Amino acid sequence: MGRKSSAKKKRRLEEKIKEEKKTPKSKKKKATAKATAKAAKKAVKVKIQVPRQKIFGGLLSAILFTMLVYVSIELFTTAFRPTSIAEYLPADKTSAMLEINTNVDHTQLVKAKELLAQTSYSAEVSFAKIEERMSLDLEKDIQPWLGRQIGVAEIAIEEDGSPKTVYFLETMGREQTKTSLANVAENNLTEISEKTYNNEKIYEFNLRYPGEDRSLDNMAYASFVDKYLIFSIGSEEVIHLILDAQTNTTQTKLAEKEKFQDALDESAINRVAFVFINFDQHPEALLQKYGVFSGSSLLNSAIDPFSKIFSSEGLVVIAADKYFEIETFMSLEEDFLKGNRYVTYQADYDAELMKYIPEEINVFWGGEDVERQVKRIATLLSEGNEETTQLFEGVFESYTEKYFGNNVSLIEDIYPILQNEFALAQNAEGKYLISLELEDPTEDALRIQKIANNFISAGAVFEPHIEEHELPDGTIAQEIVATPEELIKSETKYDDLTIYQMETESKEWGVYYSILDSILLASTNKEFLEKSLDLYLNKSDANLAISKIPNSDEVFHFNILSFWPESKLVKSLSTGKEYFGNGVKAYYYIYVE
Repeated sequence: MGRKSSAKKKRRLEEKIKEEKKTPKSKKKKATAKATAKAAKKAVKVKIQVPRQKIFGGLLSAILFTMLVYVSIELFTTAFRPTSIAEYLPADKTSAMLEINTNVDHTQLVKAKELLAQTSYSAEVSFAKIEERMSLDLEKDIQPWLGRQIGVAEIAIEEDGSPKTVYFLETMGREQTKTSLANVAENNLTEISEKTYNNEKIYEFNLRYPGEDRSLDNMAYASFVDKYLIFSIGSEEVIHLILDAQTNTTQTKLAEKEKFQDALDESAINRVAFVFINFDQHPEALLQKYGVFSGSSLLNSAIDPFSKIFSSEGLVVIAADKYFEIETFMSLEEDFLKGNRYVTYQADYDAELMKYIPEEINVFWGGEDVERQVKRIATLLSEGNEETTQLFEGVFESYTEKYFGNNVSLIEDIYPILQNEFALAQNAEGKYLISLELEDPTEDALRIQKIANNFISAGAVFEPHIEEHELPDGTIAQEIVATPEELIKSETKYDDLTIYQMETESKEWGVYYSILDSILLASTNKEFLEKSLDLYLNKSDANLAISKIPNSDEVFHFNILSFWPESKLVKSLSTGKEYFGNGVKAYYYIYVE
């Protein structure tokens, strides 16, 4: 057995050695390497499978995170934003309201204080006037308890709509506020008294007018609504009306009105002040109270059509680094502008032609497409009535024929050269300069020459003068008449540029223009045109530089000091508009003196 087993074991060992001799070691390693590479290749080709549940879960998490951030921001701003006084005002009686930011650490207040520091309306000057009028110390009597906002509302109580003023001051504590009221009463040489109305206390005291005439004294009335002290000079009735509005469940508050919400939605959160005017509540009485058009026979004719088109206006004041920005939103009575292609068109105005406008001007208007601008205004004023809009354009066509004859068409000749950017300016002498971007320089140059030639032959200049006539009774009557004066066309050179001239023989009136590549420059004064050409030739860099208005395809600029030299606050004003289906948003940049 044992020997048999040893022989068998020996034979197996010999067979194993023979097998190893048949398969070299290098080939075995090579085969093993090839197998490994093949396996790795297969591993690379394997597609990564991500469960759909994980993809959906990731998207859902991202959406929930975004919502969480948005809600958190809303909760934060709401928690730290004072309640609007519109929450307490009766909608059917409020003519206007104003809210002013009084958070002294707010960046808007810091910027506003810096902008007004050198004006007659600085914080120090304004506070001094308030202290004198009400015989109080703002730092001692008001600031310790004053919250983040004060407000003013005009409430139409009388039948004729004459408004009464009520003030709102957010308070950080009623007891401290009542102590201050007592101090104010004492400073006015009187004592504060109390009465109860509608379960609320009303405090009253005499407010002395600074001076000897005691007939100018007034009673002051105050009460509390929520976190606000409400205050009125001379009208207890307006305090009653505010208190009644808080307990009357059928009373609609101003904050609940859609027009107010539209104006609020369009206003910036970070602001100096917010104003809302309700044109449904006797706007003429409100304007008369503040001296606008006071005693003017034009008041009703000016206000009535305006109030029929616009139902309300919201206005917000924002302090920027170099100017105050005012944004207004005027709500329309009807959505007649919705879908109108002249209104809903949206484009930013790049103001490329402004670099050819000299800086010393009184008025500037720049924008895109004169035809659209004109038809937009016509649509707005006609309340969307197509027939009125066509009538409006018919007036322009008649003037085209009057000044340019039958050969010039408003549609085919005038509008094509006005479809791109335009810039119109007036200087201190009342002379005008216009700059146009030409769509097709060759075709438009021919149109311009055609218009000029027809203006010479058809659009005579009328110089007014006085003629005397003897009447049948022998008296002498004077009549102002205008007689046509012939225009003479000529050309002059300015450097390498050509100036085309159309002048009267006396040279007291003329039109001067130059066509430069894709730009037309024209003026009613040759020197004004030459200043513009100097900018084009880079011989001068004194061009108009004003801020462009975002979201607006136009900009107006007024040098306020040229019209109102006595202005103690405003130096210049730039404005632009943005049109929507339910209203018009306007932007104003006010540069202070």
